[in-house]
Order: sequence, then structure tokens, then C-alpha cells
Amino acid sequence: FERAVRTRPVLHLQYGPEAGWASRLAHAREVARVLGGGRVLAVSAVSAGALRVDLDGAGYEAASVWLAAGDEAPGTDDVRRGVDALLEGRSVDFSGAHPIARASWAEEAPVGAAKEAVTASPVEAEAESVRGRGARARGTGARGVPQPRNHRIAGWSLFGAGVASLGTSVGLHVWRGNLGDRFFDAPASLRAAEDWNDARIGVWTTAAFGGASTSAAMPLLLPGYSRPPWWSWMLGGFGLGLTGYAIYEGATMESCPEPFIADEARVRSCVSRGQEAGRVALAVAGAAPLLTVPLVYLLRPLRAEPSLSVTREGAVFRVGGVF
Repeated sequence: FERAVRTRPVLHLQYGPEAGWASRLAHAREVARVLGGGRVLAVSAVSAGALRVDLDGAGYEAASVWLAAGDEAPGTDDVRRGVDALLEGRSVDFSGAHPIARASWAEEAPVGAAKEAVTASPVEAEAESVRGRGARARGTGARGVPQPRNHRIAGWSLFGAGVASLGTSVGLHVWRGNLGDRFFDAPASLRAAEDWNDARIGVWTTAAFGGASTSAAMPLLLPGYSRPPWWSWMLGGFGLGLTGYAIYEGATMESCPEPFIADEARVRSCVSRGQEAGRVALAVAGAAPLLTVPLVYLLRPLRAEPSLSVTREGAVFRVGGVF
């Protein structure tokens, strides 16, 4: 500790390539003890373009994050994501094209390897960590990196509203079928024809909102992986199946003959067509979020990421990145 501590130009800890960089958290806790601090954030320049931040403190899980820095300080959004991850006890590497789950400072050095960690330079230890854990993160069994808490809250809100809307659309579709039966029993009734015809608006509107809302929730909910996981392709396959069904129904759908009032055969044909149209709307709405899942993982390497900021004055939802 006495060899590492520096007081000019500001209080900091400095290690040479052969120094005990692995003891930085213990040294930082010593500084905190002297100054009366209860929590420690150790910020290390692990390479020319990356910073590492380790959290240690009462009431918080041990966690570490990696941020891209370049020649300047990390971006505000990257810092915000990193702090969110630290406070939630998640260890994430944000320095690459997409987040990767990593081990925290408390987990990365086994007891048997403590001596090697002490004599290794920060950059060498970091490179080895990237090679080892990055390979495991790319495996099919690796845990994904959860989205920040505010993203998950917004995502689950959108997803819940979308599922409720889709359920309402299914109920309205069944109800419209019952109205079609009444219309068939009284084909000359203008009131029955009007009730049955107007019911389609509710089916289509709730289906469209449900599909859009659940699709918008996917980027906010899906955990981060270095490449699309196998189950994303499976869900996308189900989405393609529903899309194919909707295309088939739409292509084979018979037109509704006009006029159809007071003609039982034409009424039956129109009611049947109306139910087919409802099934098409539901199939498209159900396919939308399923197709969104693989698209999210294909587009994430472009660094197109959503951010949600809420203040007393209002809320801002933004999608930004490099395209």
C-alpha cells in the first residue's frame, strides 16, 4: 500500500507491471478507512482504450464493469449503463461492440492463482480474461447480460400491455363470431348486420396495438449475447410460420358478395370471410414479436441501443448508435 499510494496531482493508487494490482481493492478500502468512506469504486486504466470499474461496499454485491474510453472520458450513456449494472450486482463488459457477461473482481482470481494474479500486469490479466470468459460467453449455455433495470421496467410494461391487448383481441374475435351467428339467424336485420360489421374495428385495433407493443418491448427485455442464441432462431421460425399462415389465409380468402342483406348464402359467406380476416390479424400480431427477437440480436452489433430517461419534467425514449 505504501508503494502504491500517490497524493499528487490527486490522491490515487499507481502500480507498475510487476506490482500487486490484484490488491487494489484492499488498498482502496484502506484509503476509505482513513478518509471515512463506506463504499469503494476502483477505476483502473486496463488498456489504452478501456477502463475497468470495481465496486466494493457494504450493502452491495461485488461487481465490475468495463467501459470504452479512447482518448477521452467514457460517454455519459456508457457510464450510466455501467453504474446501473454495478448497483444491481451485475458484472458486464461494455467496452466491445455489445455487452458481455464477465466475472466480478471477487470471482475472477481463484485462491490457487492469487500469486500469479499479483505478479501479472493489469493489461496482461485483462487480455487473458477477455480470451477465456469471452469464449464462454459466446457458448450456447452462457447467461445473457440483463438489460438495465429502467429498461426492464419499461419493457415489461409494454409487454404486459401488449399481451393484454392481444387477449382482448382474441375475446373480441370470438364475440364477433357470435354476432355473426345472430346475423345469420336474422339475415334481413340491419341492426344485426351493423353490430357484426362494426365489431371488426375492435378486433383489428387491439391486435395491431398488441403486436406493436410486444414487439417494442423486445429490445428492452432481451438479455445481451455476443451472437444470436439458438432460441431466438426458434422463436423467429415460429413467427415465420404464423406469417406464412396469415399469407395463405389472405390469399385464399373469398370476397364478400354485395349486397348480402337478406340473403342467407351471402351472409354466411361474409361472416366466414370476416372470421378469416380476424384470424389473419391475430396471426400477424402474434408473429411480429416473434420475428423481432432474432432481428434484435442481428441489429445489436450495430450499437443501436435504446435509452430511457425519466425526470420530474418528463420522459425521453431514444434510440441511438452507429448505423
